[in-house]
Amino acid sequence: MKRLAPVFILAVLALGLNTYAHDGEVAEVEYADFSFQEWQHDDLDPWKGWFNLKIVWNLCNEDWGDFHFVITDRGCGGGVTFDPNMAPLSSQNISSWVVNNNAPGGPTLDIYFYDDPVEQYEWGYFKVYTDNTWHQRNYFGVKAYPTPVPEPATLLFLAGGMVGLVALRKRKMH
Repeated sequence: MKRLAPVFILAVLALGLNTYAHDGEVAEVEYADFSFQEWQHDDLDPWKGWFNLKIVWNLCNEDWGDFHFVITDRGCGGGVTFDPNMAPLSSQNISSWVVNNNAPGGPTLDIYFYDDPVEQYEWGYFKVYTDNTWHQRNYFGVKAYPTPVPEPATLLFLAGGMVGLVALRKRKMH
């Protein structure tokens, strides 16, 4: 029995390494403004997995209502995307998210959580799923940045514009 214990432990470790070899993690990051930060993600077979910002501190002077990710090629070419079928994970209650794998500056994933913002001097986490199976790049870049919760007047303006567009469309249909 004692001889099997080291073999069992090594087998469990090997399984764990294979399971997480393609995942990337940034342990802790601080945002004092709304500019992006970028990291290199080293990728391995199976060429897809989670990129995790484990602790993200809001040191800005405003609450965050959304968080954005962009994949950059970092000189290795393109081909890495966000998987639109894998919902992002977050400490916040996500109201919606949008993937645009054809964005001019690189694939984007935008996460919205206006009803549950990351408040000033609080922290949250964000996990997004990347797919690198097409080109199998050894590494690529991931940029991320927050944006503030829109002011109530801005939200009313946007909502009014949407109502106007719906009314205009209905009018054209009749």
